[in-house]
Amino acid sequence: MKHLKTVSELHRHLGWAPPENPMFSIVSQFSDQLPKERFSTDCYLIRFDLRNEGMPSAVLPEGTHDNGAMRFIHPGTDISAREITVGSNGFVIVAHKDFFRGQRLAQSINTYHFFQYFPSESLFFAPCEAQLITSLKTKMEREYYNNTDEYSRDIILSHYEAMLMYVKRFYKRQFRDQMAITDSVSERFKSHLETYIKSGLLKREGIPAAAHFAKQQQLSPYYLNDVLQFKTGNTVEDLVLIALIAKAKELLSDSPISIEEIAYTLGFKETKKFALLFTKMEGYPPEMFRTPKGRRA
Repeated sequence: MKHLKTVSELHRHLGWAPPENPMFSIVSQFSDQLPKERFSTDCYLIRFDLRNEGMPSAVLPEGTHDNGAMRFIHPGTDISAREITVGSNGFVIVAHKDFFRGQRLAQSINTYHFFQYFPSESLFFAPCEAQLITSLKTKMEREYYNNTDEYSRDIILSHYEAMLMYVKRFYKRQFRDQMAITDSVSERFKSHLETYIKSGLLKREGIPAAAHFAKQQQLSPYYLNDVLQFKTGNTVEDLVLIALIAKAKELLSDSPISIEEIAYTLGFKETKKFALLFTKMEGYPPEMFRTPKGRRA
C-alpha cells in the first residue's frame, strides 16, 4: 500500500491542484480520474459533503439528518481516493500532523476520537450545523489563499480547533437524536459483557478491551466508547471494571475460594492489582469485605 508523507504528495496522487501551503490545504475541486490503489497518509483529513438539492436521500437510521455528512480520517488510515472525494458543494481539509507541532492541538487532537471512527459512523449534520462548519472553513480559506505571515498558522489553527469542538458537540446531538441506536449499542454491550464474565473467558483470555466488544457490534472502539460514555457516563474500561468488582463481591460473599483464586478467575494476572482496584473502588480491601462489617458497608 502506498504511503503519502506530505500534503503535496497527497495532492499529486489524487490529481488535485498543488497546495498553497506545504502543511495545510482546503480542496473543493476534484479530479475525475481517481487512482484505484488504496493508500495512507501522514495527514489529518476532514471530508465535508453537502447533499445537493434533487439528490435522492440516503437510507439512514431514524433520527438522522440527510443534509450531508462529515468524516474525519486519522493519519495512517487505509483509504481510497473515492472515500475522500466529495460533490460540488463539499470540501476536504488536509492538515499534516506536523502542522500541529508545538501547538496545543498537538496533544488535544487525540481527544477528538471521531478521527478514528469508521465511515458508517460519520456525522450527519443539521442545516444550521452545516452553515456553521462552512463559515469556519471560509475563515480558514481566507488565510489559506492570502499571503501568509506570522499570524496565519495561529489563525487557521484557532478556526480548525473551533470546528473540532463544534463537531464534538454535534456528535453528542447525534447520539441523542439516534437514541434507538444508542440504546441498542448500550444493551448489546451489557449482554456481551455479561456473557463474557459468565463463560469463563476472563480466566482464559483476560480482561477484554474496547476492541473486543466493538468487533462484536461492527463498530470502531472509539465510537463504542463515546456512545457508552454518552449513555452511561462511563467508558468501556470503567464499565468492565465495575462489572468485575460486582462479580468479585459476589464471589467473596458466596464462595470460600481464596482472594488469589478470585483475582485469577476475574482475569487479573496479579492479586495485588486486583486488591488495589477493589480497594480503590470500594474504599476497603477485598479481605475486609468477607467480614460482616465489610458486607454491610
